[in-house]
Amino acid sequence: METSVISEIIRVTRLKNQIMLIIPLVIALLFTGNLTGAALPAKKSTVAVEEIFKFKTELAREALFKTVFSVHYLKKGETIYRLSRNYYVTETAIMSLNRISDPRSIPAGRMLFIPPVDYRSGRLKKYSVKPGDTIEDLLSRSGLELWQFNRINQGLTAAPLKTGSVIYLPPLNEKMRITTSAPLISIIKPVSGRITSRFGMRWGRMHNGIDLAAPLGAPVRAAASGRVVFAGWNGGYGKFVRLMHGKYATNYGHLSQIIVKQGSYVQKGDLIGLVGATGYAFGSHLHFELELDGKKVDPLTYLR
Repeated sequence: METSVISEIIRVTRLKNQIMLIIPLVIALLFTGNLTGAALPAKKSTVAVEEIFKFKTELAREALFKTVFSVHYLKKGETIYRLSRNYYVTETAIMSLNRISDPRSIPAGRMLFIPPVDYRSGRLKKYSVKPGDTIEDLLSRSGLELWQFNRINQGLTAAPLKTGSVIYLPPLNEKMRITTSAPLISIIKPVSGRITSRFGMRWGRMHNGIDLAAPLGAPVRAAASGRVVFAGWNGGYGKFVRLMHGKYATNYGHLSQIIVKQGSYVQKGDLIGLVGATGYAFGSHLHFELELDGKKVDPLTYLR
């Protein structure tokens, strides 16, 4: 590595503490090209912000930005508009921060920096936590994924919600609203494999889920974001995991290994276990169930 690159990274490290205290000024500079009209702190801090654009190497600039902003690698088919909706920021903020002039010309795989949540846009409203509120229930009511809730509310998933605490949620009249009578269910296939047995009557008895054939040890992933309410041995299910997602739950049976712990939170797509044949199982496969208000329903109806 060139000496100049090393020296610039050292300079980045020295600036980190100053930059973290003046994020709004960083954004103002990026969007407007100057700091006119901003409530400036000490001159030393202003100079630190302006130095962002004096770095001679992309490596040094990237090192600095990663200490301040979130990072997203653009997937095929994703748009700036969709990112702005998912991350609760404006399109202009993303484009300005990444110096994008034409959002239609961004190649898949490009690393994008995502600015902090925009609480002034009107898309998020203050909500006072009520007795009995849980993270999974709020996820259902708001339509948020766990990572979105955590980003917006800065790590509240790390501890039980405290009654009276003020958090931010999307307004309940948005398209993502989930009513108590018809919760929005959007689940992904928990394992890559073909369906060998469907939901319904089988051999004269009810089969309450679907079976997905997969090799022993294949990864099993959370079908939706939620809380692990059970992780252990469960009779004929063998090694078993149950996740709660507000008004609905998902069950994963016959695992060879359980990765998660009871009481923890997982995001959609997180690894929760490995395919096995424990319990009453013939051959390695995943038995997957979906429960809505305590009643088993066909998962295939809700798979996305």
